Amino acid sequence: MDENNLEETEETVPEQFPTNPRVGTAKSHHKATASMPGGDKYTDFTKWRRRILAIAGVLILIYICYMIAAKINVGSMLIAPNAPSVETATADFQKASPPDYNELKYLSNTVGENPTVDQVKVGRVVSGSDGSSYQCEATAFVTFSNSSITSTSRYRIEYTYNGLLNSWSATKTEIEYSNYTPNGAPDEAKIDQDALSLLSAYDEDAGTEMADAAISSSASLTAEGGEMQVTFTKSGAGKYGADLTKTMYLRIKWSDVSGWVAAVERVRTENADLDSSVTEKANNASQTASLELSVNSGDYVSLSGTVSGNTLTTSTTAYTIGGQTITTGTVTLSGNYSGYEGSYVTLSGNIYASGNSVSLSVQ
Repeated sequence: MDENNLEETEETVPEQFPTNPRVGTAKSHHKATASMPGGDKYTDFTKWRRRILAIAGVLILIYICYMIAAKINVGSMLIAPNAPSVETATADFQKASPPDYNELKYLSNTVGENPTVDQVKVGRVVSGSDGSSYQCEATAFVTFSNSSITSTSRYRIEYTYNGLLNSWSATKTEIEYSNYTPNGAPDEAKIDQDALSLLSAYDEDAGTEMADAAISSSASLTAEGGEMQVTFTKSGAGKYGADLTKTMYLRIKWSDVSGWVAAVERVRTENADLDSSVTEKANNASQTASLELSVNSGDYVSLSGTVSGNTLTTSTTAYTIGGQTITTGTVTLSGNYSGYEGSYVTLSGNIYASGNSVSLSVQ
């Protein structure tokens, strides 16, 4: 071939443009799939399978994230909510119930009124014990007052955070301790209701004897307590058919633990049939003693019994005084014992043995 023909041939060769490999790949893939059974159907199935696997992977990932969040509490990794405000806590303390005044004795008014809140303190926000919530505590002093008593109590409120409502709820309110101040006198009528129990606690025999007696009282009582006399009267049960009376002398004092406390100081008996009782107890002196007392001559002791003249009639007692034993149910009195005639009392003084008798020099 000559040179002229060669040049002519080169000029007629069409220009080659760059090819798109993706187009080529697509065509070759199309050819490959088209040549297989199913052709385009196989391609559609592959696409759907990939989509399903992708969706399943996303769902599995969401489930794993949810389980991790449930275990470690996503909320604990976030910023904790602010504590309840002082205003919120104050309003909740205003709703608190007063102490149970019925546990305090002899109050006329047992209803807590007019609450005032002071020294409100709100603590830090902490994670709950189960790790799934937030908690906070607040304390304050709440004062209630009525005609009978003023109480000042330290209260504590436990709060739990409600994430759904984005608010705090008071879940527990309790009283840590209380101080009381009486505003009025003890209730005399309530003391009257307990009079027989007080008498029985002081002298069981006297309580049994006056079980069905009529009760009357007189008192001089203030917010600081005072004295009270309760008289038990049994018609026709005394000496020579007279009325038998016992007067119980009480002193009333305040206690922060139990309220008003009534203490029996002494009991005075009037119109008791002393003649027969003195004789009977004297005759029993030779019998086995129900009590024993071993002392030195001149020791200071306290003896209980009924006063008749200069004689104190007691339970039959075996006295051992300075090595001498005397069994008797009567004690000869001297000293300061006037004003107790016919009364069952407790007298204190120096004890002595004189022959076969016992004497007490009352101080």
